[in-house]
Amino acid sequence: MNSTSRYKWLVFIIGVLLVTNIAMLAMLVKKKDPPKRENRSGQTQTYQSRTVMILEKEVGFSKEQLEQYQALREDHSTKMRPIIEKIRASKDSFYRLLSLPEISDSLLQATAAKVAEAENQVNLQTFQHFRDIKALCTPEQQPKFEKFIENVISRMVVPVRRTAQQKKEDSLRQVNQSKNINTQ
Repeated sequence: MNSTSRYKWLVFIIGVLLVTNIAMLAMLVKKKDPPKRENRSGQTQTYQSRTVMILEKEVGFSKEQLEQYQALREDHSTKMRPIIEKIRASKDSFYRLLSLPEISDSLLQATAAKVAEAENQVNLQTFQHFRDIKALCTPEQQPKFEKFIENVISRMVVPVRRTAQQKKEDSLRQVNQSKNINTQ
């Protein structure tokens, strides 16, 4: 193969690589919007509308219960806004302590306690909100609602990462428990 044909092949390969890189760059810059869920009528669903749909279809809420739920949700949102702002401000103050050259343990603990207090308010307010919604349920709906809330809470709580040793100990504990149950 002479040097001219090699040169042509190199130019061709460089051209293909250049076009490929430009196409990849264009796809990265363009970025697609995340896919949106659509309900049966073709309307885009939000988290709130999915919750309403689940309460209606799975729990069995009536139109009146759904209206009461919407009022509770709006009230809950109104109550939560200042608490969320308080958490944001408390965490901002807490992490601003990093800029100080020296920090006393008491100051660090007091600032962390303000964050914890605000987060505790969120937990209490959310618990009360769920309790208020459960009060809307008929006795037949309550078990379905409790199952729904278990799913919601499992998504709210971030799972703790477990080490391989902890997982092994847990599985051994489960085996021992099942042996104890079988021998009884």
